[in-house]
Amino acid sequence: MSLTSWIFLSFLVVVAAAWASVRVAAQFDALFESHSAAEADRVGSEAQSRRAVPGGQ
Repeated sequence: MSLTSWIFLSFLVVVAAAWASVRVAAQFDALFESHSAAEADRVGSEAQSRRAVPGGQ
């Protein structure tokens, strides 16, 4: 293969790796956001149930 072909192939590999890393980062971000929201809901419902119980702290 010529030098130009190697450069083009390397460029494609770099672009594909960057695209894949962005996709993986977006998935982890979405996973973290959903986990944080679920944790906030759980903490909020626990606090609300404690307030609903007479004598609860």
